[in-house]
Amino acid sequence: MNMAHYCHEIGMNLEQYKQFETNVNFAASAIYKNSEAIHKHGTGVYWPVNDIMDTVNGITETGYFIMDSLKRLGMEFITEENCIYYRA
Repeated sequence: MNMAHYCHEIGMNLEQYKQFETNVNFAASAIYKNSEAIHKHGTGVYWPVNDIMDTVNGITETGYFIMDSLKRLGMEFITEENCIYYRA
């Protein structure tokens, strides 16, 4: 599901959608910068996504939108044995 469809389904208006999109992109930027401090980028090593995002209770719709935004920033994600890993 894309972000616009999700926001429409939960009844957001255009202003709320734009604010939600801004918040998701801001969160992704902060997570990306924080990930640089946790693990060196450019090594080719995949790290557990739990290192940068809270996924204890699963990933919410918002979490998937943040991951999409992180992909646009250059992160890659893989899923293996029900665990998600990232690299940048």
